[in-house]
Amino acid sequence: MNDQLKKLAQNARNRLMNKAAGGVKKMNAPLSPNVKFKVIESSASDETFKIRAQEVLQKGVLNPIGELIDAGYYQSLDENKKQKYLLDVIEKFNKYKQEFERREQKLVY
Repeated sequence: MNDQLKKLAQNARNRLMNKAAGGVKKMNAPLSPNVKFKVIESSASDETFKIRAQEVLQKGVLNPIGELIDAGYYQSLDENKKQKYLLDVIEKFNKYKQEFERREQKLVY
């Protein structure tokens, strides 16, 4: 189990390093068939977040992350979960922001 975890961590590290360098490298599959991955598809909450992110961007809010965070939910979390939630919100916001910017660039040209 520990060796599998180390191998997965090493693969993740290699993917991040290759992504930063712009290269694409074929990664080995996990060593054990016991390792399972779950693909999370877009949900209604993601669609709501996307709409809220677009509104925040259109308004030009100074603190967009503060506007997008669910304050009640955030306060109910412990410190580690607060950090993870905050990073997740930032990551989703950046993803949608880039998507909106690409759309706007296509409309301009």
